[in-house]
Amino acid sequence: MVGEAEDGERAVALAHRLRPDVVVMDIRMPVLDGVRATEELARVLPRCRVLALSTFDMDEYVVGALRAGAYGFLPKDSSPEELIAAVRTVHAGEAAVAPRLLTRLISTYVRAPHALTAGSARGGPRRTDAPRGRGVAADRDRARQRADLGGARHQRLDGQELHHQHLRQARRP
Repeated sequence: MVGEAEDGERAVALAHRLRPDVVVMDIRMPVLDGVRATEELARVLPRCRVLALSTFDMDEYVVGALRAGAYGFLPKDSSPEELIAAVRTVHAGEAAVAPRLLTRLISTYVRAPHALTAGSARGGPRRTDAPRGRGVAADRDRARQRADLGGARHQRLDGQELHHQHLRQARRP
């Protein structure tokens, strides 16, 4: 770990200064939320990969983060092993989405493949009858849905503390 920021705006500034390979981004942050910060990082640092984390595993957060440019999404209650595996997967340029979220997303898209489209500036999807965009963005979305992190056990702790605990454990040799 090379840096830590308490809000999305500072996270973008710090990433711009430090140029990390992977940023582990909390979706719910003050000043600039994680989805918008991810969009900004994808724009200004296209080689920097983002792994989004959230206490909330609602589809709109997952889809919003992936559409913003995140390479992966994990709930904050993911185990340290899952977090480490996801960081490595994202660093390699592959998608890393928690299996329980991936199953739900695939199920949603199979039932209504055109139901979710890019939403607000915050990345939340909205309902519409318009078809999803095609091309590079659609291909990237499909590629990101291929990830599988395996079946490591989950720990239950409070959101932000769990996130910090996992980062500390990931730094240990």
